[in-house]
Amino acid sequence: MASEQTRKDIEPPFIQTYSLDNAAIIFSLVSSPRITALFRFSSTLKDPVNISLLQQALENILVRFPYFRVNLRKGLFWFYWKTNYGIPKVMTDSKYPCQEMPIRKKGIFPFRVRVFQNRIAVEFHHSLTDGTGGITFFKALLAEYFHLKGVEVEDWGDIFRPDQEPLKEEAEDAYRRYYNKNVPRIKRLSNAYRLPYKLEKAGVYNVTTGIIPVSELIKLTKELNVTLTEFLVAIYIESIQDILFSLPKRERLRVIKPIRISVFINLRRIYPSKTLRNFSLMLMPGIDPRLGRFSFAEILKQVHHYMKYEINDKSVSQQVKRNVQASIHPLVRLIPLR
Repeated sequence: MASEQTRKDIEPPFIQTYSLDNAAIIFSLVSSPRITALFRFSSTLKDPVNISLLQQALENILVRFPYFRVNLRKGLFWFYWKTNYGIPKVMTDSKYPCQEMPIRKKGIFPFRVRVFQNRIAVEFHHSLTDGTGGITFFKALLAEYFHLKGVEVEDWGDIFRPDQEPLKEEAEDAYRRYYNKNVPRIKRLSNAYRLPYKLEKAGVYNVTTGIIPVSELIKLTKELNVTLTEFLVAIYIESIQDILFSLPKRERLRVIKPIRISVFINLRRIYPSKTLRNFSLMLMPGIDPRLGRFSFAEILKQVHHYMKYEINDKSVSQQVKRNVQASIHPLVRLIPLR
C-alpha cells in the first residue's frame, strides 16, 4: 500500500471530471459479460516479473496519465469520468483474457495490469482509450519497470516518463474538436453477411494464436504494393467468402450478402491531435459475392483502393459528424440512463 505522501504525490494536477467521448459513450453502454469491450497488450520478458517493482512502476507512471486514473460515474442523463484516488493493484493474469470489467462499479479503474510468470499485460476498457492511448501507457509502464530494475537509458525517446508534465491536449475529446456540422450525411451501408454459427455462451472466449515472421510478411506486402493491414484484411475476407461458398447452393442464395470487415483507423494520422482518449473510426472494406466469387487478387485490389479512397479528412469528416451528432442531439441527451 502506498504511503499518504505517495498518494498525494500522484494526485492528478487537473481534470477532476470530464465527459465521455463519442466512442466511450457507445462502449460504456454496450459493455456486458458477452461484449466486454476490452483490448489488451502484453509483453513477455526474459526473466520472471518482480510484482512489487511493477506495482511501484504503475504508481509512479500514473501521475503522467491523470486522465486514465478515473472511475465511470452515473449522472442523471449521462455517464462521466471522475478522478479515482484509489491505487490500481497489479493482479495475477487470468487463463482467459479480457473478461468482463465492471467499470460502472465505484472505485473500479477502466484498465488493469496483469502478470503471469514472465508476462506483463494491460487490459483496457475501450471507453477509456483506443490502441494509441493503450500502447502509449503500456510502453511507459514497461519503461518505468525497467528503470526501477536499474536499466540505464540515455534517451527514452517518445516514451512518457513520470517526471513529465501531462498536457491538457492529451485529454481532449478530439471527435468534438473536429466535428463539422456542415458536411453532408454519410450514406448508410446495407446489411452485411453474418457467419452461420451459434454464439458461444456469455463469458466463453476462444484464444487463437498464430506466429508468422513479420519481416517476410512485410517483404511480401511491399512486393504487392499494399499495406500489411490491407493484406491481412483481404485474407480475412477471402476466408469468409470460402465459408459462404461452402454452403449448399440453396442456403447460400438465401443468406448471401456483402462481406465486410470493420477496420479501425487512427484519426491522429489525419487530424493533428495529441489526445490519448479514443480517436479512431471504423472503415468497412469488403466485396459483394452476389456478383460472383472473387479471387484473392481481386479482393486485395478492392480493399487497397477502398482504403486509399476513404482515408482522408473529407471522407472521414462525414463519419465523425454522424457519430458525434447522435450523441449531442438534445433529445438523445435527455433520455435517462438505464
